[in-house]
Amino acid sequence: MNHELIVAKDNKKFSHLQLKYNLIQALYWGASCALIGFIAIFLQSKGLTNTQIGTVTGASCVINIFLSPTLSTLTSKFNRISLQAYVLSGMALTGLSYILIGYVPLPTPVLMLMYTLTHCINISLVPLIASIQMNYNAQGHSVNFGIARGMGSITYAISAVACSNIASWLNPTILTMIYITGSLLLAAALFTTPKTYAAGAHGEKGGNLLHMVFEYKAFFGVLFGFALLFAATTSLSTYLINIIKNLGGTQELYGIAVFTMAATEMPVMAIASKLQKRFSAMQLFAMAAIFYVMRNLFIANATSLIVLIFGLMMQGFSYGLMTAVITVYVNDNLKPKDQVMGQTMISVMTCGLGSAIGNIFGGVIQDTLGIEMMFAFTDTLTIVGSSIIVLTAIMASKAIFHRLHKSYQM
Repeated sequence: MNHELIVAKDNKKFSHLQLKYNLIQALYWGASCALIGFIAIFLQSKGLTNTQIGTVTGASCVINIFLSPTLSTLTSKFNRISLQAYVLSGMALTGLSYILIGYVPLPTPVLMLMYTLTHCINISLVPLIASIQMNYNAQGHSVNFGIARGMGSITYAISAVACSNIASWLNPTILTMIYITGSLLLAAALFTTPKTYAAGAHGEKGGNLLHMVFEYKAFFGVLFGFALLFAATTSLSTYLINIIKNLGGTQELYGIAVFTMAATEMPVMAIASKLQKRFSAMQLFAMAAIFYVMRNLFIANATSLIVLIFGLMMQGFSYGLMTAVITVYVNDNLKPKDQVMGQTMISVMTCGLGSAIGNIFGGVIQDTLGIEMMFAFTDTLTIVGSSIIVLTAIMASKAIFHRLHKSYQM
């Protein structure tokens, strides 16, 4: 009888877990939109130049290259602290810092430093939130990452329109309050979920970054190409407001543009699990890379706002598909002890290395050589990055075929 009661309580504890995780992703990305989606608008209102904005976002991404692995190691070492607690601590730090940036007069260097750290801590939480889902699945509780991450995208889209309009009516400083509100709601959602802990809690020590590169060569090849694509996309996204104004658009249209990008991610992420049953991960990586070429080249070479919006609509089958598939790929193809570090590598290579390249060089090139040269820069990164992914996918497929062929001969 006692055993039945324990089972019943456990089932109740994990009931509606998919809905709860959907809510976590939705609230995290909805809040984050006010911080990372309006960097240029917020910092321009504080008097920063494109180069300074690029320095802030680029520096935060460089720091993230070191912070994310450190945080991953920390969660494994101090594994009596839940992943939810780490996320809550990070959101509390970023919320406090964002408020100070918004409402306390600060010298430009101090403002740049604080925004750098705030942005960095925020993006370093992404692999931890992904790891929460992985742990639930490892415990036998089915939670679909694609659907949850898609909910995050649609909330980001709605948040973008709201933030754009509110910032236009009032002042970009109001973005800090939107972020705080979303963070408080996220905290409430995290408290409703069963606690989960890093893989180190099971006594296994995961590999470091260098080990991961040599242990999972195909994964790293795709990830390196993704980093270059992310760099190009970051340049185009961070300075999207400048692109829109260059084509005759307004700040209100910026919100619609961000909504268009994020909204197209939702359906693709939602069907990603079905696509993975029909196609291999490598095939889907190659497909996403081709859509990235379409997306970035249409945006960079847009002659009108209609062409620009069409390019933005490729976001779902480029970034959306790549993100959903590579996150699940880590869960399916990396050893359990390496999975948190695998998620961290995705963040390091994209939000870290890719964003650093895109933000820093995008801002400097734009200020010194003009926006057309920035477009040439993003076109080059896009073609090189997509080529690396397609070649990696082809080589990985040949390697798999070769192994299967040899096994048949035996």
